[in-house]
Parts: sequence; C-alpha cells; structure tokens
Amino acid sequence: MTSKRFIMTLAAALMLTGCEFDDRALRKQLDDQKERLEALEARMAALEKLTGELNAAIDDHLSIVAYTELPDGTGWRITFSDGSSLDVTDGQDGQDGKDGKDGADGKDGTNGRDGTNGNHGNDGDSFIESIEESTDGLFIVITLTNSTVYKFPKAPEPVASGQAGTDLTWTLYPDGTLTISGAGTMPDYNNTDTPPWNDHDADIKKVIIGDGVTHIGDNAFFGCDNLESVTIPDGPNGVTSIGGGAFINCTSLVDIAIPGSVTSIGNAAFYGCNSLESIVIPDGVGVINSNTFGGCTSLASVTIPGSVTSIGDAAFSGCTSLTNVTILATSPPNLGDDNFPHGADTLHVPAECVAAYKGDSAWNAAFNSIMAIPNP
Repeated sequence: MTSKRFIMTLAAALMLTGCEFDDRALRKQLDDQKERLEALEARMAALEKLTGELNAAIDDHLSIVAYTELPDGTGWRITFSDGSSLDVTDGQDGQDGKDGKDGADGKDGTNGRDGTNGNHGNDGDSFIESIEESTDGLFIVITLTNSTVYKFPKAPEPVASGQAGTDLTWTLYPDGTLTISGAGTMPDYNNTDTPPWNDHDADIKKVIIGDGVTHIGDNAFFGCDNLESVTIPDGPNGVTSIGGGAFINCTSLVDIAIPGSVTSIGNAAFYGCNSLESIVIPDGVGVINSNTFGGCTSLASVTIPGSVTSIGDAAFSGCTSLTNVTILATSPPNLGDDNFPHGADTLHVPAECVAAYKGDSAWNAAFNSIMAIPNP
C-alpha cells in the first residue's frame, strides 16, 4: 500500500541520516499516516458490511417500499418489503490539517527544516452516490461511491396505510401484504377499539412485522381468515410479547415462526387457527395460557421448551390431529384441565424424566405413551 511505503521511507531516512534535528514534525506525519490507515480500514469494513446487506436483500428478492432522509439530514433510511430497514449515513469530509511549525535552528548555525503541512482530514462514510427511481418508475436504483449499482423493484403503491398507535405505521399492498413498521408497541384492540386495518381484514394474506416492533396487540389480526403467513423478526429489537387473541380464527394460517425473543403469549392467541400444522414455542416462554392453541384442528406437532412451568386450561383443546408432543422441561409443568383430550399418541420428554411424567396423573392420562426424546 502506498501509505505504508511512505511511512517506511520516512523511517529509513530518519535512521540513515547522521545529522541531528527536531523530529517532532516527522513523528506527527507518521502518526497522521497511521490514523489515515486505520480510518481507511474501518471505511472498507463498513462498505463491505453495506454491500453485504444490499446483496442479501437482492438474494431475498426484496423490493424497496420507501427511502427517506434521516431526521438529522446525514443520510438515508431504506425500508424493504419485509419490514426491515437500513440506515446509510453520508459522512462529511474532514477538515484540512493545520500547517506544521517551523523547525528549530540546527547546530552549527544551520537552519532547521520547515514544518510540513497537516494532512487533509479523512472522508466520511459517504457510500451512496445517489438513490433515485428509474425513469420508468418501476425500480429504485442505488449507486455507491465505488460505482456499484443496485437495482431493486419499487414496491407498488399501497392500498391503504396509517398509524397504529403513536409509534407504529401500517401499510397494505395490492398483493395482500400488510407491513407494520416503527419502534415500539402495537396497541391492544377490542370490540370497540378495533385495529385500523379492520376494514381490509379480508384482503390481508401476509403480515410482516418490522424490526423494532416489540408487542403484537391483543386481537390485532382477529378474524383475518385469508392470512396465510406471518413474519416476526428476532433479535434485541424484536417482538417480546404476542397479545391475547392476536391471531384468533386466522383459519388460513399455515405457518408462523415464533422468534426466540418472545417470552409471553396471551390467552387464545392462536385459537381457531385450524390450518396451522406445527408450532415451536421458544425457550423463554414460561406459561402457555388458556386456549392458546385451542381448536387448531390441523396441528400435528408441537415442541414445548424447558422454560414452560404451566399450561393453562384448554390450551390445546380440540387439537384433534395432534399426535406428537415434545416437552423439554425436566419437571412436568402444571397441566390445566381439558388439554390433549383426544388422547394424543406420544409424549416425548428428556430420557431422565420419563418416570416423572408417567408418575404425574394429568400427563399420564393425556397420552397413550410417554417415552424419551429420540436421539438425533
């Protein structure tokens, strides 16, 4: 690298010259060059991270819903069709370095060397050269400062949109995708205070909860009987609680991955989801509340984590297809009434706990057989 060769040349010159002089300016230059190298390495790492995220969005076939200037005017927030967003900050050029001071007088009456000018400040992380719509209005084109061009489909104009409480926004697109975006909790809803997308519930086929949404409100998607899939983000900014009745009677819901960030699931959250075939409850959930999965007639497999200590009344009532239940808890959770009433075939538990579950009258009555979890 040119900068490294410059540093080595300066160091060699210092070692070979026999005269004595004030080397503070030279040392300052060496320190400045080191700082510039470190800044360049950091800049390259940031650019690599950005390109990696954009490439991942391309691979996931995402479209761009919106791109808006950040509130402080320092860059852009790009919102994708899966509800995720990417903030790209436009850095500013650094200030010019100050002129070096004149060198001290040398010995034998010779003048010291003039001080060198300070280096130009490091460029900020201005990775985006431009972001704009294509001339046909069908794409969003992102051009980086290294001339790399990304072309994303532009999401269609929404059918409807609005606020979901004070912190979140919702947008419904023509293909039936409903996105919930923002940072904060979704309000809880009821018969008199209905969700703002309630008039469009028959049009909703897919729900994407954006990163930053921490709570899915009570009755949020009650009766969305054409809803087929739900995407909920994981991670430190993800959903931690699913409200009671949140997906009640979503009769077309086939698949939902409950992320590990969720620690609370409300009463009847998935009641009547009679197309749901399997569910994995994340570790961290302590209680499976009453009627949570009641009436899920297609549910054939469920995994209950070791964190669960109690299962409420009728939590799995009416699950007539449930043949395989795996529980990772080493002590049998308290099992409420009217659970697994149709004699689910097999309960799998940790090998060392088989006797404990067989010795628990509620669990022993609910299953035809209790055996150790098979080795993978």
